[in-house]
This record gives sequence, structure tokens and C-alpha cells, in this order.
Amino acid sequence: MPVLGTKELLRWGCPPAKNSNPPTPDVDALVGKGSRLLMYVQDDLGNDFEIWCVSTTFGYHYQYQVSYPDGTVEEISTCIYSAGLNDVALVYSGPMSETTAPNGSPVINVGRILIVEHSNTEGTGDIFKGITPKEGGANFHIVHDYRNRYRYRLNTEVGTGVISTDILAQGSPRVDRILRAEGMKMESHESYQAALASDTDFRRLDDPGAIPPCQNCNGAGVDADGPSIGYIGIEEKDRSGAILLDPGLSGCSAEVVAKGVRLEVPARPGRTVATLAVSRGLFPHRGQGLTVRTSLGRAIKPTVRETDSMVALEFRLDGRAHELELFDRKPRVVRAL
Repeated sequence: MPVLGTKELLRWGCPPAKNSNPPTPDVDALVGKGSRLLMYVQDDLGNDFEIWCVSTTFGYHYQYQVSYPDGTVEEISTCIYSAGLNDVALVYSGPMSETTAPNGSPVINVGRILIVEHSNTEGTGDIFKGITPKEGGANFHIVHDYRNRYRYRLNTEVGTGVISTDILAQGSPRVDRILRAEGMKMESHESYQAALASDTDFRRLDDPGAIPPCQNCNGAGVDADGPSIGYIGIEEKDRSGAILLDPGLSGCSAEVVAKGVRLEVPARPGRTVATLAVSRGLFPHRGQGLTVRTSLGRAIKPTVRETDSMVALEFRLDGRAHELELFDRKPRVVRAL
């Protein structure tokens, strides 16, 4: 499927004043005076994706909105670091064309918007002197699936690895270790509000010093070569969900099998650790007692981190191509004597 990446979608920093020919200030129901609509993507079904540079009392930050054919407009994510670096990717189908709105905002038309991904990385510096990745900084990722109104979020830890190509964005000089992942159905305005309100608490699991989004945002920058998370959505009759992949696992394909999920992993020289998160809905027993096995029948004992909706796995994997099977076991019933 075709992808619009960071270079196509984030053409101005935030605030955009230092950039040449930015869109003029605008306003809508979700943002305040002085904010600017930097990008607008729409599809033939009436779905929209908007990127805003929001002006607040404390500074500036990126904000990302979605809307649907029924007229619903919701915020799905925002730059949550005081000097954050942002990556965005949009997966779509059908033809693509571009025009320009009267205020200077690019307007991209596609056949159908499928998935939007926002990666936010801790930075250091400021928008006027330049923001660079913070050494050992944390990452925060949102994946929003338009088809099912489902939103996934991840905490990751920055590591080092090979340069790779990802399903959602092009080019990643770092490999992220997925620490935690959570997924939730976006069924109402209240569910979107609850998801945004809990983002900071979710980050605090791995970043105790996390502050509420943009309490002191001095600006947000763009990192077109930053870390990106792969996404595979699977829909079967009795099982459905997503697999979220660290950039080192880019190029994977997956299918549901009787006991769980089978992954085809291409060769990736230099890889030593693989991390991924899998929806519990893809397993017959909701991911209980999860095991990873190679095509040779060798079992790999992963490090497992669990939430109500996702299971995150970490295991050693060499640089060769692999076929992996992730399977679970029916919990044992302990009978009282």
C-alpha cells in the first residue's frame, strides 16, 4: 500500500514562523487563535486527517485530528514533549492528488485513508536553534486505524541498530524496543477524551518524570529519519487485531494459524533483539502462556509484558530470515479438592 511519510506531511516546524511561506493562522473548534492548519488529507468516503500547529499560553505543539463521514471530529494525538521531534505516516489506497487551500495549507486527496501513525521522540534544544534527539530519550507512538476506529499506543526505549525500511515510514537509523502497548476501540467522543487523558499516565510507566502534554512546550520539530513502528492489521472471522513491530522487524508478513500467529521475518543483518506487540484477540486463548517457536521447532523463551489488550514480546533473533510461530495454551483449570 502507498504511504505518505514525514517529508510529505510535516513540511513546516511548529511554530512555522521561521519557515518560508507557511499557511496563515486559522482556527477551528478544537484549537485556539493563532493556530495553523499545516496539512489536510481527505478521502473519497469523507474521512479526513489534519495536522495543526497549535498556539497556547505555554508555546506551540503539533496536534493531529481525524474526522469521519458522520461528521465526527476528534483529536487522536499531540506532541507531548517540551521539545519534541515528530514523525508522521499515512497509509492509503487509491489515487493521490494535491491542491492548495486559500490559506496556503496543502490539501491531499486519496482514495481511502487506512492508517495514521504518529511517533514522538524526546528532543533537546529549541525550535529556533534546532531540536535534536535526546540521548537515551523515550519515544511515544500512536497508530490509528480508520477502518475500525481503533487506536494503539506504545512506549518504547531507544536502542541502536541497522538502517531499515518500515511499513509506515521510510528510513530509520535507530531500532526501538517495545516496552508496552495498549489498544482501545474509539466508539464515542468520551472514548477519545479518555484515551488522551490517560496518555501521560501511560508514559509514566517507563518515564516517571513525564509531565502533562505541552505544559511547557517551546516548540516541536520534525525528524524525518526518526524511529517508526510497523503495523499489520489482521481481520479473520473469529479473530482480529494488530501486530506492532519494531523497525528492525520491518518487512514482516503475518497470518493467523490454528494456535496463534505465524510471522515471516526477512533477513536483517546485525539484528540481535526483536520486539513486537500483539493484540490478544489474535490468539485462541487470549495470549495465555505465550510461546515463540522457529520453523525448526526450536522454542524461544521471550520476555513478556502484558496489558489487558496487548502482549509485548522481546527475544533474541539473529540476522537470518526466520519463520516464527506465536502460540498460546489454554489455561489449566485447578479443581478444588
